[in-house]
Amino acid sequence: MAAPVVGEVCSRRYVSVPPRRRVVEVARMIAERWMPCVFVVEEGVPVGIVTKRTLIEDVLARGYTGMELTAGDIMRAPIRTIEAGAGLPEAAALMAHTSIRYLAVTEEGRLVGLLSDLHLARLLPALIGADAEPGSAARPGSV
Repeated sequence: MAAPVVGEVCSRRYVSVPPRRRVVEVARMIAERWMPCVFVVEEGVPVGIVTKRTLIEDVLARGYTGMELTAGDIMRAPIRTIEAGAGLPEAAALMAHTSIRYLAVTEEGRLVGLLSDLHLARLLPALIGADAEPGSAARPGSV
């Protein structure tokens, strides 16, 4: 059996907004849809990302209300992307090397999905052939 590729395991459920969308609307989308992030997109191409952490550090902690800023003002850019046909080891290496939690999954440059560190963590046991029950791993101090 062939190893799965990014496009087979990523979430096709994601939220995207244009750069001019008000931050307060972006925050509402994240909260109402239980999303970890929102991609900022121009003509189908991801150009940035706004995460919950971005909202806290760049908006709330600096005293903004979210009404005076747009997604384009606070997005992290350039965004890291990976093609849907890429292997999971490549995705994991990219995320680890760049210390990011979310990747925009693209096909021919256009956004098609979201791959998170949580996706990879859930797949890890199957990828390494582990069949241990959750919580059965050795604990600190045990042998």
